[in-house]
Amino acid sequence: MTRKLMQLCAIIATLFMLSASVAFGTTTISNVVTTPTSPASLVFNDSVYIDFNYETDESGGVKIFIRPFSDGSLTPNYSAQGALTCPEGTGSKTGWFKITTGTVIVDSLRLQIWDSTQTTLLDQMFFPVEFHYSTNAIKNIVITPTSPASLVFNDTVNITFDYETDVSEGVLIFSFPFADGSYASHIAWSGSSSYPVGSGSGDDWFRILSGEVTIDSIRFKMTNLIETVTYVEFYVPVEYHYSTHAIKNIVLTPSSPDTLAFNDHVDITFDYETDEAGGVRIWTYPYTNGAPTPNYAHGGSPLYPTGSSSGNNYVIVTSGEVVVDSIQFVMWDDGQTALLLEYFLPVYYKYASGSPAGPFGHEPTRPKSFTLSQNYPNPFNPSTEIEFTMLVKSYVTITVFNALGQKVTTLIDGMMDIGTHSVVWEGVDSDGNQMPAGVYFYKFESDDGSATKKMMLLK
Repeated sequence: MTRKLMQLCAIIATLFMLSASVAFGTTTISNVVTTPTSPASLVFNDSVYIDFNYETDESGGVKIFIRPFSDGSLTPNYSAQGALTCPEGTGSKTGWFKITTGTVIVDSLRLQIWDSTQTTLLDQMFFPVEFHYSTNAIKNIVITPTSPASLVFNDTVNITFDYETDVSEGVLIFSFPFADGSYASHIAWSGSSSYPVGSGSGDDWFRILSGEVTIDSIRFKMTNLIETVTYVEFYVPVEYHYSTHAIKNIVLTPSSPDTLAFNDHVDITFDYETDEAGGVRIWTYPYTNGAPTPNYAHGGSPLYPTGSSSGNNYVIVTSGEVVVDSIQFVMWDDGQTALLLEYFLPVYYKYASGSPAGPFGHEPTRPKSFTLSQNYPNPFNPSTEIEFTMLVKSYVTITVFNALGQKVTTLIDGMMDIGTHSVVWEGVDSDGNQMPAGVYFYKFESDDGSATKKMMLLK
Protein backbone atom coordinates (compact mmCIF):
# COMPACT_ATOMS: atom_id res chain seq x y z
CA MET A 1 0.00 0.00 0.00
CA THR A 2 1.41 3.42 -0.97
CA ARG A 3 2.00 6.16 1.58
CA LYS A 4 -0.68 8.39 0.05
CA LEU A 5 -3.22 5.55 0.10
CA MET A 6 -2.37 4.75 3.71
CA GLN A 7 -2.78 8.39 4.62
CA LEU A 8 -6.15 8.55 2.86
CA CYS A 9 -7.31 5.39 4.63
CA ALA A 10 -6.24 6.82 7.97
CA ILE A 11 -8.17 10.03 7.33
CA ILE A 12 -11.28 8.09 6.27
CA ALA A 13 -10.96 5.89 9.35
CA THR A 14 -10.67 8.93 11.60
CA LEU A 15 -13.82 10.46 10.13
CA PHE A 16 -15.65 7.15 10.42
CA MET A 17 -14.76 6.71 14.05
CA LEU A 18 -15.85 10.22 14.88
CA SER A 19 -19.37 10.21 13.57
CA ALA A 20 -20.47 7.32 11.39
CA SER A 21 -23.84 5.69 11.84
CA VAL A 22 -24.05 2.67 9.54
CA ALA A 23 -27.28 0.74 9.01
CA PHE A 24 -27.28 -3.04 8.38
CA GLY A 25 -30.90 -3.85 7.64
CA THR A 26 -32.57 -3.87 11.06
CA THR A 27 -29.29 -3.15 12.88
CA THR A 28 -27.32 0.11 13.14
CA ILE A 29 -23.71 0.53 14.30
CA SER A 30 -22.46 3.96 15.41
CA ASN A 31 -19.70 5.76 17.31
CA VAL A 32 -16.99 3.22 16.47
CA VAL A 33 -13.71 4.01 18.26
CA THR A 34 -10.46 2.04 18.32
CA THR A 35 -7.89 2.20 21.11
CA PRO A 36 -5.19 2.96 20.15
CA THR A 37 -6.40 5.20 17.34
CA SER A 38 -5.30 4.49 13.78
CA PRO A 39 -2.63 4.78 12.45
CA ALA A 40 -0.36 3.14 15.05
CA SER A 41 2.57 0.75 15.28
CA LEU A 42 2.36 -2.10 17.78
CA VAL A 43 4.43 -5.06 18.94
CA PHE A 44 3.10 -8.60 18.80
CA ASN A 45 0.36 -9.36 21.34
CA ASP A 46 -0.57 -5.68 21.76
CA SER A 47 -4.37 -5.53 21.68
CA VAL A 48 -6.54 -3.15 19.68
CA TYR A 49 -9.91 -2.48 21.34
CA ILE A 50 -13.00 -1.54 19.34
CA ASP A 51 -15.89 0.23 21.11
CA PHE A 52 -19.22 0.89 19.40
CA ASN A 53 -22.90 1.55 19.98
CA TYR A 54 -25.59 -0.57 18.36
CA GLU A 55 -29.34 -0.54 17.83
CA THR A 56 -31.18 -3.60 16.51
CA ASP A 57 -34.79 -4.56 15.87
CA GLU A 58 -33.76 -8.14 15.04
CA SER A 59 -35.91 -10.54 17.04
CA GLY A 60 -33.68 -12.34 19.54
CA GLY A 61 -30.86 -9.85 19.00
CA VAL A 62 -27.70 -10.33 16.95
CA LYS A 63 -24.11 -11.52 17.28
CA ILE A 64 -21.32 -9.30 15.99
CA PHE A 65 -17.80 -10.41 15.02
CA ILE A 66 -14.86 -8.07 14.32
CA ARG A 67 -11.81 -9.45 12.50
CA PRO A 68 -8.55 -7.89 11.19
CA PHE A 69 -7.80 -7.96 7.45
CA SER A 70 -4.65 -7.36 5.43
CA ASP A 71 -4.59 -6.98 1.63
CA GLY A 72 -8.11 -8.37 1.31
CA SER A 73 -7.67 -11.47 3.48
CA LEU A 74 -7.87 -12.32 7.15
CA THR A 75 -4.64 -11.23 8.80
CA PRO A 76 -2.47 -14.28 9.62
CA ASN A 77 -1.74 -15.18 13.24
CA TYR A 78 -4.53 -13.13 14.75
CA SER A 79 -6.40 -13.66 17.98
CA ALA A 80 -9.74 -11.93 18.54
CA GLN A 81 -12.79 -11.52 20.74
CA GLY A 82 -15.49 -14.11 20.11
CA ALA A 83 -19.09 -13.30 19.35
CA LEU A 84 -20.39 -10.05 20.84
CA THR A 85 -23.96 -10.82 21.89
CA CYS A 86 -26.23 -7.81 21.35
CA PRO A 87 -29.80 -8.15 22.67
CA GLU A 88 -32.66 -6.53 20.81
CA GLY A 89 -32.74 -2.80 21.49
CA THR A 90 -29.77 -0.47 22.05
CA GLY A 91 -26.46 -0.86 23.82
CA SER A 92 -22.69 -0.63 23.59
CA LYS A 93 -20.03 -3.31 23.15
CA THR A 94 -16.26 -3.71 23.10
CA GLY A 95 -14.30 -6.16 20.97
CA TRP A 96 -10.57 -6.69 20.54
CA PHE A 97 -7.95 -8.33 18.37
CA LYS A 98 -4.18 -8.77 18.38
CA ILE A 99 -1.50 -10.20 16.12
CA THR A 100 0.74 -12.77 17.81
CA THR A 101 3.57 -13.10 15.25
CA GLY A 102 4.54 -12.15 11.69
CA THR A 103 5.30 -8.58 10.61
CA VAL A 104 2.14 -7.26 8.96
CA ILE A 105 -0.08 -4.20 8.44
CA VAL A 106 -3.73 -4.56 9.40
CA ASP A 107 -5.41 -2.31 6.83
CA SER A 108 -9.10 -2.92 7.53
CA LEU A 109 -11.52 -4.40 10.04
CA ARG A 110 -14.38 -6.62 8.95
CA LEU A 111 -17.56 -6.32 10.97
CA GLN A 112 -20.10 -9.13 10.49
CA ILE A 113 -23.63 -9.26 11.91
CA TRP A 114 -25.25 -12.69 12.39
CA ASP A 115 -28.63 -13.70 13.75
CA SER A 116 -28.74 -14.91 17.36
CA THR A 117 -28.26 -18.56 16.36
CA GLN A 118 -25.28 -17.75 14.08
CA THR A 119 -26.95 -19.53 11.16
CA THR A 120 -27.67 -16.50 8.96
CA LEU A 121 -25.21 -13.77 8.01
CA LEU A 122 -27.32 -10.62 8.02
CA ASP A 123 -24.68 -8.20 6.72
CA GLN A 124 -21.03 -7.20 6.83
CA MET A 125 -18.81 -4.20 6.12
CA PHE A 126 -15.15 -3.22 6.11
CA PHE A 127 -13.70 0.02 7.38
CA PRO A 128 -10.09 1.14 6.89
CA VAL A 129 -7.48 1.26 9.63
CA GLU A 130 -3.68 1.15 9.74
CA PHE A 131 -2.00 -0.91 12.47
CA HIS A 132 1.63 -1.98 11.94
CA TYR A 133 2.65 -5.12 13.87
CA SER A 134 6.28 -6.16 14.34
CA THR A 135 8.92 -6.58 17.06
CA ASN A 136 9.48 -2.80 16.98
CA ALA A 137 6.94 -0.08 17.64
CA ILE A 138 6.44 3.67 18.05
CA LYS A 139 3.21 4.20 19.96
CA ASN A 140 1.22 6.32 22.42
CA ILE A 141 2.03 9.32 20.24
CA VAL A 142 0.90 12.71 21.55
CA ILE A 143 1.19 15.76 19.28
CA THR A 144 0.77 19.25 20.75
CA PRO A 145 -1.03 21.42 19.73
CA THR A 146 -3.84 19.12 18.65
CA SER A 147 -4.43 18.97 14.90
CA PRO A 148 -5.90 20.81 13.05
CA ALA A 149 -4.38 24.14 14.08
CA SER A 150 -3.15 27.35 12.51
CA LEU A 151 0.27 28.54 13.66
CA VAL A 152 2.57 31.45 13.05
CA PHE A 153 6.16 30.96 11.95
CA ASN A 154 8.43 29.63 14.71
CA ASP A 155 5.52 28.11 16.66
CA THR A 156 6.67 24.67 17.82
CA VAL A 157 4.84 21.37 17.35
CA ASN A 158 5.89 19.02 20.17
CA ILE A 159 5.75 15.23 19.92
CA THR A 160 6.06 12.59 22.63
CA PHE A 161 5.95 8.83 22.16
CA ASP A 162 6.74 5.44 23.66
CA TYR A 163 8.78 2.84 21.82
CA GLU A 164 9.71 -0.84 21.93
CA THR A 165 12.59 -2.49 20.05
CA ASP A 166 14.52 -5.75 20.02
CA VAL A 167 17.48 -4.27 18.07
CA SER A 168 20.43 -4.96 20.37
CA GLU A 169 22.52 -1.90 19.44
CA GLY A 170 19.56 0.47 19.79
CA VAL A 171 17.68 2.58 17.26
CA LEU A 172 17.08 6.09 15.99
CA ILE A 173 13.52 7.46 15.88
CA PHE A 174 12.60 10.37 13.62
CA SER A 175 9.41 12.36 13.21
CA PHE A 176 9.45 14.70 10.24
CA PRO A 177 6.76 17.01 8.79
CA PHE A 178 5.51 16.50 5.23
CA ALA A 179 3.51 18.75 2.89
CA ASP A 180 1.90 17.46 -0.32
CA GLY A 181 3.92 14.24 -0.18
CA SER A 182 7.34 15.90 0.21
CA TYR A 183 9.61 16.96 3.04
CA ALA A 184 8.58 20.32 4.44
CA SER A 185 11.13 23.07 3.83
CA HIS A 186 12.32 26.01 5.94
CA ILE A 187 12.14 23.96 9.13
CA ALA A 188 13.97 23.51 12.39
CA TRP A 189 13.65 20.15 14.10
CA SER A 190 15.20 18.18 16.92
CA GLY A 191 16.60 15.15 15.10
CA SER A 192 16.91 11.83 16.97
CA SER A 193 18.64 10.59 20.07
CA SER A 194 19.92 7.01 20.29
CA TYR A 195 17.28 4.84 21.98
CA PRO A 196 18.49 1.64 23.73
CA VAL A 197 17.07 -1.85 23.21
CA GLY A 198 13.90 -2.55 25.19
CA SER A 199 11.15 -0.03 25.84
CA GLY A 200 11.08 3.61 26.80
CA SER A 201 9.82 7.03 25.81
CA GLY A 202 11.08 9.88 23.67
CA ASP A 203 10.24 13.29 22.36
CA ASP A 204 10.74 15.38 19.25
CA TRP A 205 9.73 18.77 17.87
CA PHE A 206 9.64 20.82 14.70
CA ARG A 207 8.73 24.33 13.60
CA ILE A 208 8.37 26.13 10.28
CA LEU A 209 10.54 29.23 10.05
CA SER A 210 9.14 30.86 6.90
CA GLY A 211 7.09 30.18 3.79
CA GLU A 212 3.33 29.73 4.11
CA VAL A 213 2.59 25.99 4.12
CA THR A 214 0.17 23.34 5.39
CA ILE A 215 1.80 20.34 7.09
CA ASP A 216 -0.49 17.44 6.18
CA SER A 217 1.35 14.48 7.72
CA ILE A 218 4.17 13.54 10.07
CA ARG A 219 6.37 10.60 9.14
CA PHE A 220 7.49 8.39 12.02
CA LYS A 221 10.52 6.24 11.24
CA MET A 222 12.67 3.87 13.31
CA THR A 223 16.08 2.89 11.87
CA ASN A 224 19.35 1.35 12.95
CA LEU A 225 22.02 3.71 14.26
CA ILE A 226 23.56 4.30 10.81
CA GLU A 227 20.17 4.70 9.08
CA THR A 228 20.67 1.84 6.62
CA VAL A 229 17.81 -0.35 7.89
CA THR A 230 14.24 0.80 8.49
CA TYR A 231 12.27 -1.15 11.10
CA VAL A 232 9.12 0.99 11.35
CA GLU A 233 7.73 3.67 9.05
CA PHE A 234 4.26 5.18 8.96
CA TYR A 235 2.55 8.55 8.48
CA VAL A 236 0.14 10.27 10.86
CA PRO A 237 -2.27 12.65 9.09
CA VAL A 238 -2.28 16.14 10.61
CA GLU A 239 -3.18 19.66 9.52
CA TYR A 240 -0.96 22.52 10.67
CA HIS A 241 -1.25 25.81 8.75
CA TYR A 242 1.85 28.01 9.08
CA SER A 243 1.72 31.69 8.08
CA THR A 244 1.97 35.17 9.60
CA HIS A 245 -1.62 34.81 10.87
CA ALA A 246 -3.09 32.22 13.22
CA ILE A 247 -6.31 31.24 15.00
CA LYS A 248 -5.46 28.76 17.74
CA ASN A 249 -6.31 27.37 21.19
CA ILE A 250 -9.89 26.92 20.00
CA VAL A 251 -12.44 25.79 22.60
CA LEU A 252 -15.95 24.65 21.59
CA THR A 253 -18.81 24.50 24.09
CA PRO A 254 -20.41 21.99 24.13
CA SER A 255 -17.51 19.86 22.94
CA SER A 256 -17.84 17.69 19.84
CA PRO A 257 -19.48 15.23 19.29
CA ASP A 258 -22.87 16.23 20.65
CA THR A 259 -26.60 16.21 19.88
CA LEU A 260 -28.31 19.61 19.95
CA ALA A 261 -31.79 21.07 19.60
CA PHE A 262 -32.47 23.82 17.07
CA ASN A 263 -31.11 27.21 18.18
CA ASP A 264 -28.71 25.64 20.67
CA HIS A 265 -25.44 27.57 20.54
CA VAL A 266 -22.02 26.14 19.86
CA ASP A 267 -19.94 28.79 21.60
CA ILE A 268 -16.41 29.31 20.32
CA THR A 269 -13.42 30.96 21.99
CA PHE A 270 -9.98 31.30 20.43
CA ASP A 271 -6.65 33.10 20.49
CA TYR A 272 -5.28 34.83 17.42
CA GLU A 273 -2.07 36.36 16.07
CA THR A 274 -1.71 38.68 13.09
CA ASP A 275 0.72 41.18 11.61
CA GLU A 276 -2.03 42.90 9.57
CA ALA A 277 -1.49 46.61 10.27
CA GLY A 278 -5.15 47.63 10.19
CA GLY A 279 -6.41 44.72 12.28
CA VAL A 280 -8.57 41.77 11.24
CA ARG A 281 -12.07 40.35 11.43
CA ILE A 282 -12.57 36.67 12.34
CA TRP A 283 -15.71 34.75 11.38
CA THR A 284 -16.94 31.22 11.97
CA TYR A 285 -19.40 29.25 9.82
CA PRO A 286 -20.92 25.76 10.22
CA TYR A 287 -20.41 23.41 7.26
CA THR A 288 -22.09 20.19 6.14
CA ASN A 289 -20.74 17.99 3.34
CA GLY A 290 -18.44 20.72 2.08
CA ALA A 291 -21.03 23.53 1.95
CA PRO A 292 -22.45 26.01 4.48
CA THR A 293 -25.03 24.28 6.69
CA PRO A 294 -28.61 25.24 5.73
CA ASN A 295 -30.50 27.52 8.11
CA TYR A 296 -27.46 28.55 10.11
CA ALA A 297 -26.76 31.72 12.06
CA HIS A 298 -23.54 32.98 13.61
CA GLY A 299 -22.08 35.86 15.57
CA GLY A 300 -20.55 38.95 14.02
CA SER A 301 -16.93 40.01 14.26
CA PRO A 302 -15.42 43.05 15.92
CA LEU A 303 -12.22 44.53 14.57
CA TYR A 304 -9.38 42.65 16.27
CA PRO A 305 -6.22 44.76 16.56
CA THR A 306 -2.86 43.73 15.13
CA GLY A 307 -0.75 41.58 17.44
CA SER A 308 -2.12 38.75 19.58
CA SER A 309 -5.20 38.45 21.78
CA SER A 310 -8.38 36.38 22.15
CA GLY A 311 -11.89 36.41 20.70
CA ASN A 312 -15.20 34.58 20.58
CA ASN A 313 -18.08 33.71 18.28
CA TYR A 314 -20.90 31.18 17.99
CA VAL A 315 -22.82 29.13 15.43
CA ILE A 316 -26.36 27.71 15.54
CA VAL A 317 -28.78 25.87 13.28
CA THR A 318 -32.35 27.12 13.45
CA SER A 319 -34.25 24.34 11.63
CA GLY A 320 -33.88 21.24 9.47
CA GLU A 321 -32.33 18.02 10.80
CA VAL A 322 -28.67 18.09 9.85
CA VAL A 323 -25.15 17.16 10.97
CA VAL A 324 -22.57 19.95 11.15
CA ASP A 325 -19.34 18.16 10.23
CA SER A 326 -16.89 21.09 10.26
CA ILE A 327 -16.57 24.71 11.33
CA GLN A 328 -14.90 27.15 8.96
CA PHE A 329 -12.62 29.80 10.45
CA VAL A 330 -11.78 32.79 8.25
CA MET A 331 -9.67 35.85 8.95
CA TRP A 332 -10.15 38.95 6.74
CA ASP A 333 -8.59 42.38 6.69
CA ASP A 334 -10.69 45.23 8.11
CA GLY A 335 -12.34 46.00 4.76
CA GLN A 336 -12.99 42.28 4.08
CA THR A 337 -11.26 42.54 0.71
CA ALA A 338 -8.30 40.23 1.47
CA LEU A 339 -8.74 36.71 2.86
CA LEU A 340 -5.76 36.24 5.19
CA LEU A 341 -6.50 32.80 6.65
CA GLU A 342 -9.00 29.99 6.17
CA TYR A 343 -9.21 26.51 7.61
CA PHE A 344 -11.79 23.94 8.68
CA LEU A 345 -12.06 22.24 12.06
CA PRO A 346 -13.73 18.77 11.88
CA VAL A 347 -16.63 18.45 14.33
CA TYR A 348 -19.83 16.46 14.77
CA TYR A 349 -22.91 18.34 15.92
CA LYS A 350 -26.25 16.73 15.16
CA TYR A 351 -29.16 19.20 15.13
CA ALA A 352 -32.73 17.88 15.47
CA SER A 353 -35.99 18.85 17.12
CA GLY A 354 -36.87 17.55 20.57
CA SER A 355 -34.78 14.60 21.78
CA PRO A 356 -33.60 13.06 18.51
CA ALA A 357 -32.92 9.37 18.10
CA GLY A 358 -29.94 10.11 15.90
CA PRO A 359 -29.11 11.50 12.51
CA PHE A 360 -32.24 10.28 10.69
CA GLY A 361 -33.49 8.04 13.47
CA HIS A 362 -30.69 5.48 13.72
CA GLU A 363 -28.09 6.57 16.25
CA PRO A 364 -28.91 5.75 19.89
CA THR A 365 -29.90 8.75 21.98
CA ARG A 366 -27.11 10.38 23.98
CA PRO A 367 -27.53 9.53 27.69
CA LYS A 368 -29.33 12.24 29.66
CA SER A 369 -28.93 10.85 33.20
CA PHE A 370 -25.36 12.12 33.72
CA THR A 371 -22.73 14.53 32.46
CA LEU A 372 -19.02 13.76 32.46
CA SER A 373 -16.61 16.70 32.50
CA GLN A 374 -13.11 16.88 31.04
CA ASN A 375 -10.51 16.28 33.71
CA TYR A 376 -8.71 19.35 35.09
CA PRO A 377 -5.92 20.16 34.77
CA ASN A 378 -5.20 18.47 31.44
CA PRO A 379 -2.39 17.78 30.63
CA PHE A 380 -1.44 17.20 34.27
CA ASN A 381 1.35 16.26 36.65
CA PRO A 382 1.09 14.66 39.15
CA SER A 383 -2.70 14.53 39.71
CA THR A 384 -5.96 15.53 38.04
CA GLU A 385 -9.62 15.85 39.06
CA ILE A 386 -12.57 14.27 37.23
CA GLU A 387 -15.99 15.79 37.84
CA PHE A 388 -19.38 14.30 36.92
CA THR A 389 -23.01 15.12 37.63
CA MET A 390 -25.76 12.58 38.31
CA LEU A 391 -29.34 13.49 37.40
CA VAL A 392 -30.62 10.18 38.77
CA LYS A 393 -29.27 7.86 41.43
CA SER A 394 -27.28 5.07 39.77
CA TYR A 395 -24.46 2.56 40.21
CA VAL A 396 -21.29 4.10 38.75
CA THR A 397 -17.80 2.94 37.83
CA ILE A 398 -14.97 5.15 36.61
CA THR A 399 -12.02 3.18 35.24
CA VAL A 400 -8.68 4.41 33.90
CA PHE A 401 -7.13 2.66 30.88
CA ASN A 402 -3.80 3.17 29.13
CA ALA A 403 -3.54 3.84 25.39
CA LEU A 404 -3.51 0.09 24.67
CA GLY A 405 -6.86 -0.30 26.42
CA GLN A 406 -5.32 -2.08 29.41
CA LYS A 407 -6.97 -1.37 32.75
CA VAL A 408 -4.84 0.80 35.05
CA THR A 409 -7.10 1.37 38.05
CA THR A 410 -10.71 1.85 39.15
CA LEU A 411 -11.47 5.23 40.73
CA ILE A 412 -15.15 4.74 41.60
CA ASP A 413 -17.21 1.56 41.96
CA GLY A 414 -20.46 2.09 43.81
CA MET A 415 -23.87 3.74 44.07
CA MET A 416 -23.87 7.53 43.50
CA ASP A 417 -26.62 9.95 44.57
CA ILE A 418 -28.05 12.83 42.54
CA GLY A 419 -25.67 15.79 42.40
CA THR A 420 -22.14 16.77 41.35
CA HIS A 421 -19.25 14.54 42.38
CA SER A 422 -15.51 14.48 41.75
CA VAL A 423 -12.62 12.06 42.07
CA VAL A 424 -8.86 12.61 41.88
CA TRP A 425 -6.47 10.38 39.98
CA GLU A 426 -2.92 10.57 41.31
CA GLY A 427 -1.37 9.04 38.20
CA VAL A 428 -0.85 5.60 39.78
CA ASP A 429 -2.12 2.10 39.04
CA SER A 430 -4.21 -0.07 41.37
CA ASP A 431 -1.03 -1.15 43.22
CA GLY A 432 0.14 2.42 43.78
CA ASN A 433 2.84 2.31 41.09
CA GLN A 434 3.51 5.61 39.31
CA MET A 435 2.42 5.46 35.66
CA PRO A 436 4.63 6.71 32.80
CA ALA A 437 3.87 9.86 30.85
CA GLY A 438 1.41 9.41 27.99
CA VAL A 439 -2.22 9.31 26.94
CA TYR A 440 -4.80 7.69 29.21
CA PHE A 441 -8.57 7.28 29.04
CA TYR A 442 -11.16 7.41 31.80
CA LYS A 443 -14.42 5.57 31.21
CA PHE A 444 -17.61 6.42 33.09
CA GLU A 445 -20.29 3.71 33.22
CA SER A 446 -23.72 3.85 34.84
CA ASP A 447 -27.00 1.99 34.54
CA ASP A 448 -28.05 4.31 31.69
CA GLY A 449 -24.94 4.56 29.55
CA SER A 450 -21.24 5.26 29.36
CA ALA A 451 -18.79 7.95 28.24
CA THR A 452 -15.05 8.01 27.72
CA LYS A 453 -12.62 10.94 27.68
CA LYS A 454 -8.91 11.28 27.02
CA MET A 455 -6.30 12.80 29.33
CA MET A 456 -2.53 13.24 29.20
CA LEU A 457 -0.05 12.66 32.03
CA LEU A 458 3.16 14.67 31.82
CA LYS A 459 6.53 14.16 33.54
